[in-house]
Amino acid sequence: MSPLLQPASLATNQLLLATFCVLAAQQTVLAADALARGAFRRDAAGVALSALLVLHLVLCAAWCDAYAYGEPVPVVELGPWRAPVEGFLWLNLLPLAAAARLVRSHGVRAVAAAALAALWLPPVWARLGALRTPVELLDAVAFCWHASSALLSARATTPETLTRASVTQALTLAPEGIACHTSDGRLLFMNDAMRSCLGRLGLPTDLGDMRRAWGRLEALARAPVQADGCELTCDLPSGEVRLFQRYPMSVRGRTCTCLIALDVTEEDALVRSDERVNRSLELARDELARSIRQVQEVAEGEARAQMVSRVHDVVGQRLSILHRYLEDDALDEAALGRIEPLLESILQDLGSDPARSPQAELAAMVDAFGSVGVALRVTGSLPADAALAGAFVRVIREATTNAVRHGQARAVAVTIDQTPTHARLVVTNDGAPLAGPLAAHGGIGGMRREAAALRGTLEVTGAPQFTVVMRLPVRRGA
Repeated sequence: MSPLLQPASLATNQLLLATFCVLAAQQTVLAADALARGAFRRDAAGVALSALLVLHLVLCAAWCDAYAYGEPVPVVELGPWRAPVEGFLWLNLLPLAAAARLVRSHGVRAVAAAALAALWLPPVWARLGALRTPVELLDAVAFCWHASSALLSARATTPETLTRASVTQALTLAPEGIACHTSDGRLLFMNDAMRSCLGRLGLPTDLGDMRRAWGRLEALARAPVQADGCELTCDLPSGEVRLFQRYPMSVRGRTCTCLIALDVTEEDALVRSDERVNRSLELARDELARSIRQVQEVAEGEARAQMVSRVHDVVGQRLSILHRYLEDDALDEAALGRIEPLLESILQDLGSDPARSPQAELAAMVDAFGSVGVALRVTGSLPADAALAGAFVRVIREATTNAVRHGQARAVAVTIDQTPTHARLVVTNDGAPLAGPLAAHGGIGGMRREAAALRGTLEVTGAPQFTVVMRLPVRRGA
């Protein structure tokens, strides 16, 4: 018979006993760790198998214990109570059933656990005979491999536990400056970032007295410093901007001070950019306000100029008509009846409704001059564009008024024609020709402004017949 198939020696069983005891303890730790990590909620069957494998290893240890002490029949002793170990081997049905249920999800591990548990069942174990020792060795090796792989897997998936050394290393490598000193200025801790900040500002670091460090920071800080004196901002020579904060703290019952230097370079750049934008907006607002005032002043000036021009046109027309009545010495009752409405309507015409059409104004003008014997004959129609028509009416009024007042005209001829690009107005009269040079101000100046406002031209001829010619471009769509 091969030596491998012979019953195991006492020393072998003692070694196996110790091995199975260690494996049972290790498997207990693995099962407890799975419960602590909440694995039971995710894989209840797997955690149950881990716990039942503890029972299998305990039974293996009991069997080796009986043979290690030379018992002829393996028994389990619990005080005065003794029972054969083989009866307890039926408990391997529990891990066998659990492993068989998990074969599909847990693969090789569940197959191996089921096979080992099945080998220790009493009917199978009785037929193994001399093969029991190799089975025991195989069982021990399998669970040693299982325990080792479980420990390596747990180490790979479990984060490292924080220690005092790891915390210190993290604080030392932190990008924000951190320092702590006692009330007498003795430094307890300073990381690399704080050491760099203080060094570049020319302040004490590791071996210096830290009691005056904050006061020197205040001298270097931007103004204003916060009222509580626990926060200030400093510009480093490298271009960084650091926000220093000071907090009281207690270390082992001793009152200490903690200094923190936060890098606020980007935040400071954003704040400065916002300030520049705000200043630009304020300048733009002031410039806009000045422009609005200028526009208002120009608008008021134009409004005054338009009012003066309208007063000149309306009042001049009425005075010319009245002057004609006086010259003709025709102030009888009938003439006064015609004059009174003209004089009373001066204020009404000055504040006339803007919606009054140029055609209506032209018709009223023809009637007014006709009442004093001045024939105002109009050939053609006013342009459809209200702006052009209004300008033509105002020029007709001014030209007719001048003809009646200065030229003693009795007839005024108005000709209006239009091409696709221009509208033309020609006003002539039968009065006396102009004796002197044309004046650039007064009525003629007003007519020129009317033309210029619409990008047109105005030509005035004093002899042999006083003639006004106005050309205005026709706007598209008008």
